[in-house]
Parts: sequence; C-alpha cells; structure tokens
Amino acid sequence: MSFCAFTIDQNPAFQKGIDAFNKKDFAIATNHFEEELKNTPNNVSAQFNLGLSHSAQKNYGKAIVAFERVLKQMPMDYEAIDNIKYLYEELNNGEEWTSDISPLQRALYAITSTTWSYISIILSILFTITLHVFRSAKNHNKKRLSLLISGLLIALLFFSLYTASEAYQYETSRDIGIVTNIDQSETHHKKSDESIKEKKLPIGTKVKRIGLSKGKLQKVQTKNGATYYIRSSEIEFI
Repeated sequence: MSFCAFTIDQNPAFQKGIDAFNKKDFAIATNHFEEELKNTPNNVSAQFNLGLSHSAQKNYGKAIVAFERVLKQMPMDYEAIDNIKYLYEELNNGEEWTSDISPLQRALYAITSTTWSYISIILSILFTITLHVFRSAKNHNKKRLSLLISGLLIALLFFSLYTASEAYQYETSRDIGIVTNIDQSETHHKKSDESIKEKKLPIGTKVKRIGLSKGKLQKVQTKNGATYYIRSSEIEFI
C-alpha cells in the first residue's frame, strides 16, 4: 500500500492536509481532509487521502470507509480496492473485502448515472428519428432497415434507462456500513424481540442496514445473514 499523498486540488483545507501528511502529521492531515469534505463532499482526492491518513494512524476501519466512498464515485479505482484489501490483511481478523457489485456492474457504473441518462436522451431522439423514417419510407427494404434499427435503439434505450437507475442507486445508497470501533461495538442478537446474545463485531466488518435505528442501536445484517443490533456510534455508512 502506498503512503504517498497526491494532490490535484487547490482548496486551502486540502492543501493543508497534503502538507501535514507529507510532514507525517497524520492526525492534523485527517482534520484538514475532513474539513475539505464538509465543504466539497464529492472531492475524491480528499477522500482518498483521508483514507491514507487514517491508515497511517492504524485507524483501519475508518480508512476502509474512506476508500469505499472513493469507489462510490469511481468504481474502477483499483488502487482504492488494493488499499482496502491491504487494510483487511493488516486487520487479520478473519474479515476480507468483498465487492457489492460484479465486475460488469463496476464497469457500467463507472460511466455514472448522469452519463447514462444523457445516453438515454440521445437514444430516444434517434429512435424518434428512425421511427419517422420508417413511417415515411416508400421502399420496402428501407422500411425493414429502419424497423430493425428502431428495435435495436429501443432495446438500448431500456438498457441505458435501467443502468442509469441502478448506477444512481449505487452512487446514493447509504445502506452498507463498516464497523470502525471494536471497543464499544457491543451488539445484541435479536430473536423474537428478545436479546439473547451480546458480542463485538471485528473492525472492518461490512454490514447492511435492514431497519430503522432504535435509540442508539442500529439493526444490521452481516454477509453471512446474521442479524444484530449494534451501536450507531460504532459504524459508518458508506
């Protein structure tokens, strides 16, 4: 895993974070990157460097969250993926990184929901033009060709609309979380509304939100299907 902060941003808080990181003042760097993200939440560079800063301080859970948020905006960022895998190796607690989407979905979502929406608009315009050509054509072969093209365009239109919707869901969903603090992550295993077990989930455990929070507790599900209530303060959603 590389611990060299990179900069493509000129905002003051971000640059202060870079300067602090290069001086190995990682706690100060973390504060500056977090300040930058409050002002510009979609700053991928700040999010990536926040992950590096947390990792340098061995705050592996928070580092994983930062790199996972990078993937929300840049699904094909394999450096972020490699960093996450490295962090799980460092944790060495039996957890390992698993992708929430397939390689094909990752490639499609990297195009972004906005771009897929624009593609849908272009395809709908082309479909309208082709349909007009079909209706006005006198030649039988021209009609067949325009009909074939229309069918292809409508199929692509539905595909792009579906992909735009799925990509938007991936970009904006906040149902996946990471356990970032094992010290206070006492959980309550629920069955028939009765607490039957308390345990601590390892740092880095990826969970899915499956219900509304109850006071200080959040109901979540692990990848093996187990359901728990964990303290909301000990989990960050990506």
